Amino acid sequence: MDITTSDLTAKQAKPVAPGRFFQRLFLSFIGAALIMAGFGVWLASSVAHDPQMLLIKLGISLFMLISGLCCLLVSKA
Repeated sequence: MDITTSDLTAKQAKPVAPGRFFQRLFLSFIGAALIMAGFGVWLASSVAHDPQMLLIKLGISLFMLISGLCCLLVSKA
C-alpha cells in the first residue's frame, strides 16, 4: 500500500457565503460575551453570601459558560 502525494494534498477551502460570514461573526461575538459574563458573575460584588445565592450564581455562570462554548463551536463549524 503506497501513499502518493495526491493523498496528502490539503482539501480546498470552500468560499463562505456573505450571510454565513455575518452569522459566524455574530455567534463568535455572543459566545465570547457569554463566556466573559460567566466569569464576571463571580467578580461582581454581592452583599448576600448565603448558600442559596451562591448556588444560583454557580448555575447561571455554568449556563453562560456552556452556552458561550456552544456558540463558539457552532460558529467554527
